[in-house]
Amino acid sequence: MRICPRHDDSRRSAMAIGQLVAADPRLLHHLLARHELPLKALEDLVSVSRKTLERQRRDIIAVALATSSEFPHLKGYLHKG
Repeated sequence: MRICPRHDDSRRSAMAIGQLVAADPRLLHHLLARHELPLKALEDLVSVSRKTLERQRRDIIAVALATSSEFPHLKGYLHKG
């Protein structure tokens, strides 16, 4: 079973949203404190439907955590893709 999105544009969208979450302290704090994506705030910031955000939830969270962490190898891997 494939976990990541199959389409290239879906992968790029999930990565961009994950990096947006990591860059915004308010969104990142919500993610880390409540262990859930701030879907309402994300809906206002991006032009992606709520259903797509829910469908790509795992990918967005993974990118946000990897980007905001202190693991340079993970960050380098994300920037290669």
